[in-house]
Amino acid sequence: MMINIQIYVAVLHGIFWKLLSKNPDEFDAISPYISLFLEQPYRKNIYDDIARIIKEWIEKKPEKCTPWFEKLLSNIAIYVKTNKQEGRNIWLMPEKIINYIAYHHPEKLETLIEQLVDLWIEGSYIGNPKSLFESYKGIANAGLKKATRTRFKSLYSKMKNLNPRLVQVDWKEAKAEKKAELGRPFDLD
Repeated sequence: MMINIQIYVAVLHGIFWKLLSKNPDEFDAISPYISLFLEQPYRKNIYDDIARIIKEWIEKKPEKCTPWFEKLLSNIAIYVKTNKQEGRNIWLMPEKIINYIAYHHPEKLETLIEQLVDLWIEGSYIGNPKSLFESYKGIANAGLKKATRTRFKSLYSKMKNLNPRLVQVDWKEAKAEKKAELGRPFDLD
């Protein structure tokens, strides 16, 4: 059932976030409403508040926040595809969420970064690209990390071709990772 969100936007703008900041125990009570709003088409004010909630709660309630973030990005992508000129009005700061997902749900990371890159290409602000692309370093599985890094390099190149001044990404692995790969407990220097 579609609800008329325009009626509720003025009333609800910020109410979930404010409620949770004062009463964190209400998370489970309001989570069905957040899910309901994510079933509706994109509305900037509501989605901005939901993104803020996801960012603040991803570590405490990942079982709710991770699917919410996936749905939020999907809905924003649909909105931008059908409203090309609106891409530049999308402003996301997903670094904390992406880094959490890299460590805890790395199988979802590549798809999320692809969606963010697509939004960036449409003019959306997606946060710090360096931080987003370097999130692959949080993946524990060496094979998945390597595959994700390769895919991220390709996505980064796509962005760099469109904006040569894009900040450089550090694709090098940390010394500790190299030592672990080699099975050497001593310093490589």
